[in-house]
Amino acid sequence: MGWALLAFSVVVVLAWGVSFTVGPSDEEMAARELLAFEEPATGTNGADLFREIRAGTDGDGEDIVAEGHAELFCSASHGECLARVRSEPDRYRDLVDRYGGVIEQLERLSGADHVTSSFTHDDLVSLSEVRLAKLPATALAVRFVDGDVDSSLGEVCEYASALLRLSDRADLLSTGLVLGDVATGLYGRLMAEMLVELPPGYLLPESCHGLGAPVEPGTPNLCSFARGQYQLLTSTLNELENTYREHAKGVRSWLPERITGSRAEAVLDLAGPYYAQWCEADMLAAIEVDKPSPQQREKPSLWQLRCLSNVTGCQVFGFMAYDFGTFHVAQLEQRARRHALAVALWLHHARSSMPEASLDLPAGLMHPRHQLITVDEEPYLEVPPHNGPCEPRPWRLPLPG
Repeated sequence: MGWALLAFSVVVVLAWGVSFTVGPSDEEMAARELLAFEEPATGTNGADLFREIRAGTDGDGEDIVAEGHAELFCSASHGECLARVRSEPDRYRDLVDRYGGVIEQLERLSGADHVTSSFTHDDLVSLSEVRLAKLPATALAVRFVDGDVDSSLGEVCEYASALLRLSDRADLLSTGLVLGDVATGLYGRLMAEMLVELPPGYLLPESCHGLGAPVEPGTPNLCSFARGQYQLLTSTLNELENTYREHAKGVRSWLPERITGSRAEAVLDLAGPYYAQWCEADMLAAIEVDKPSPQQREKPSLWQLRCLSNVTGCQVFGFMAYDFGTFHVAQLEQRARRHALAVALWLHHARSSMPEASLDLPAGLMHPRHQLITVDEEPYLEVPPHNGPCEPRPWRLPLPG
C-alpha cells in the first residue's frame, strides 16, 4: 500500500509540472491563430458612450435610475408599453422629463457602429449600463400617445436597427445578448404596437423598412463573440499573473502559481480549442437551421495528464460549456424575433391593398417556430421558446388585424 501511494504521488508531481515542458498541440496552435486579437473595428464605438454615462455616476450605470423607477420604464419583460403609458400619462411624462438628459445622451446610439472593449478592468461595459438603452423607448411611447406619431415611430425603428447592429458587432456574448433583447423585445415590439394602431396604407418612415429584411446568414456571428471572450480571458489571466508577481515581490515560487492557476499560457492553450469550435461550419450552421443543441467538443477529463498539470485550464471548459450553450439558445430566439418583426411589417403593407387579407405569408417569411394565435380576438405572432434558461415564456408580437 505504501509503495502504491508513493508511486501515485510521483505521477501526480510529474503531471503537476508537465505543462512547464509540454508545448501546445497542433489543435491548440490552430485555435490560437484563429482567435488571434483583431484590430478594433472602425467607426463609432458605442462603448465610449456607455463609458461617458458611467463617468457621470458613482461607477454603476444603474445608479442613474432612482430606486423604484426602473420598473416604471418600458422593458422587454413588461410588454404593452403603450398601454402602460396610457394608464398614467402624467406620471410617465414626469418620468421622461426627469431622465431627459440621459435619454438625450442615448440618442447617440443610433450613430454607433459597434461595441468593443480594450479588455482592461476599467474598460469593460457593464450590463447595467447596456440596459440603459431601454430608457428612450418610454419617451417615444409618450410622444406617440401625445400624437407625435410619425416621428416617434421613425425613431423607434432607428433604435431597433441601431441596437441590432450593435448586438451583431459586440465583442462579448453578454453585451450582444442584452442589446439584441432590447432591440427586438422592447423597440421591435413597441414598433409592432404602433403598427396595430395605424390605419391601412399609412406610409411608414424610411427607418422602419430595414427591419422587414430577411435575417442575413451568419447573423449573429458567434465566432466574433468567441474571439472577444477569448481575448477577455487572456486579459484576465494576464492581469491575475501580473497581480501575483507584484504581491510575490520578486520571490519566484512555482507552487503558488500552480495553486492559483495564474499561468496564463497553459490555461489559454486548453481553452482555445473550445472557443474556436464556435467558428466551425457545423456550429455556425446550427444557428441557421434553428438547432438548439449543436454538437459541442467533448470536455477533457480532469484525470487526463494535461488536466492534472493544469486543473484551472480544464475547468474553463466547464464554464464555457454553460455559457455558449445558454447564449446559443438565446441567439436562436433573437433570430426568430427578427423574423416576427418582418411579418408585422409585411402585414401592415398587405392591409393597404388587401384589407381582408388572410394570414397566408410569403414563403420564407414565416419562421419554423412561429405560431399565429388570437388573444381576445386580436391576432398575435407567438415565438415558443426552446428548452433553455434564456426565454422561459413564449414571446408574443401584436399583429395588424
